[in-house]
Amino acid sequence: MPKYGRLSHTSEFAKVYKNAKKWHCYDASVYFLAADEFRFAVVASKKIGNAVARNRAKRRLRAIFSELASTAKLGDYVIIAKDSLLSSKYSQASKNIRWALKKIGALQ
Repeated sequence: MPKYGRLSHTSEFAKVYKNAKKWHCYDASVYFLAADEFRFAVVASKKIGNAVARNRAKRRLRAIFSELASTAKLGDYVIIAKDSLLSSKYSQASKNIRWALKKIGALQ
């Protein structure tokens, strides 16, 4: 798995949201912007639920992405959790995220 940095500033998120390829699947929305380095961010809004639910959704998305990171292209990734992520099984969520990354051309 390649080592990856994090997106942290609002301007970085705005750049990704404006210019990136995006795909919306059942469990999440995936944004990918090709770049020279590997950076990643997970977002879970208050629509997901309380703090425990949001943290669980983010942990699940990070785990899924760590599995897929070895086949991912260099660039900036933002994954936004949807409410259905918590009710779906891990294997199904992983399959949905993989499919979304494949559709936007983020996998090698």
